Amino acid sequence: MKKIAIFQYDLSMGGIQKSLINLLSNFDKRNYEIDLYLFDNNNFFDKNIDVNIIYLKKYPYFCRFIPFNLLKTITKKQVNKEYDIVIDFNSYSMECAVNAVKTKAKKKIIWCHNDLEKKYENDLKYRILWFFFKKKYNYFDEVVAVSEGAKESVINRLNIEKNKVKVIFDKRLLERNSRSMQFKKIDVQQMLNVAADKFQINGLEEFMLRGNIYGSK
Repeated sequence: MKKIAIFQYDLSMGGIQKSLINLLSNFDKRNYEIDLYLFDNNNFFDKNIDVNIIYLKKYPYFCRFIPFNLLKTITKKQVNKEYDIVIDFNSYSMECAVNAVKTKAKKKIIWCHNDLEKKYENDLKYRILWFFFKKKYNYFDEVVAVSEGAKESVINRLNIEKNKVKVIFDKRLLERNSRSMQFKKIDVQQMLNVAADKFQINGLEEFMLRGNIYGSK
């Protein structure tokens, strides 16, 4: 049985949280032991998922304005368990990134839920925070983007090799795009030859089968 640790700030009503619930609901619990680490109990979905939920200590607000490498050095390790895979699913929170990096694992992955270049260009707050957290990406073995466009943005913004960035489609984005193009939902499913609620988990399991997570880089 493979052990997976997922770091997410909370399970409140939001797009990232919904994507995470979709991912978790499709794991075969016979093959995976999943620990979900949260930092806030503002949770809407916690009764709807069958995983181990563990709460960690959140950081003071000012910590988001401490450079990542320094914050990683001065904070205490909160997770002593060892995993096959560690995932920072949030990709925004300093708590998630620092604790994912400090947790021992064979492979470490960070999710990217948006177009980094557009976010950086259009969001002043994000540009400020980017200065402090940008170094975190250096500590992860893989970056998961939710679309091909997001993948190209990650490669360009982080200046990393293409084979380090993988795409696992976000169900919400596919459904949104299908509506804007006036496709029926079933048409999109048939084109991709996969059920809508399997988009993310199939991608992750294919990751594993190809050795991208458990094999050598």
